[in-house]
Amino acid sequence: MLDQLKKEFRKAASPEKARIYTRFFKTGKGEYGEGDQFIGLTVPEQRALARK
Repeated sequence: MLDQLKKEFRKAASPEKARIYTRFFKTGKGEYGEGDQFIGLTVPEQRALARK
């Protein structure tokens, strides 16, 4: 079940949004979000997938 959810998340992922979120949330070395990774999903999109 978890594997299926992960597949659906990857399928809905947006690399373009992920790049934007990476810059917005300051994920570079020494920045507050260092090491955070994004796949480009919004919280409402994640919740909709999780409900299934």
